[in-house]
Amino acid sequence: MSRNRFQLLLSFMHFSYNNSILPGDRLGKIQPLMDMLQMRYQRLNVQGENIVIDETLIPWRGRLSFRKYIANKANPYGIKHFKLCSTEGYLVSKNTFWQVINWEFGLAKNICEDISAKLKGEGRTLYVDNFYTSYELARSMINQKTHVVSILLVIKKYFRKELMGAPIKKGEVVAREKSNGIVVLKWKDKRDIRMLSTKHAPVMVSTLNEQINPDEPSTNRRSRSTRRATEKPLAVFEYNKGKSGIGSV
Repeated sequence: MSRNRFQLLLSFMHFSYNNSILPGDRLGKIQPLMDMLQMRYQRLNVQGENIVIDETLIPWRGRLSFRKYIANKANPYGIKHFKLCSTEGYLVSKNTFWQVINWEFGLAKNICEDISAKLKGEGRTLYVDNFYTSYELARSMINQKTHVVSILLVIKKYFRKELMGAPIKKGEVVAREKSNGIVVLKWKDKRDIRMLSTKHAPVMVSTLNEQINPDEPSTNRRSRSTRRATEKPLAVFEYNKGKSGIGSV
């Protein structure tokens, strides 16, 4: 097949009848194919407890009303897709920027509500970045028996300034918890880290549990001490799965 023939066929390719496409539906010609793929994704994969939402950009420089430009991407022009993935990297569900048409509570919340709709009510935990984080999202997910864990920007609305801007030293934590189980905290490591969680209690536990045995040979003790000195001490937040009556999947 010649190049011109291939490009001609490609320009007319679609997967639905023209008279069945709704007016203004920019994805109408390929929507049946996208729906079929999404149905297959969800049928073949059994999700675990943890799920993740993030976005990706499909390179595209053609004429398209919802083409996006993101300067820090390798291919800055393209079609923005929002994806729901399992922790194993499997794509569970996806949505395009154009398909998000309900702006009542903002773009980010509606994305999370839409593409995770079939996975709610089973005690899963949704991990998102600061773009999607909001108090409204956390409250809505708790009501649907789904946890939310995310990082926060200092400029986010509806969070107390005395908490978000609290001056603390390295290793210190300041936190607030509402009666519905939403925890907002600030922890200082090399820099300030702010996060929201409906799954964790604001309690720090150390991940280095080694204890020195005085009866152990001195050579072993020296090697262990050297190893601890070179390792970076870590800390994690304590799980509290009983919050808000949410069980695990």
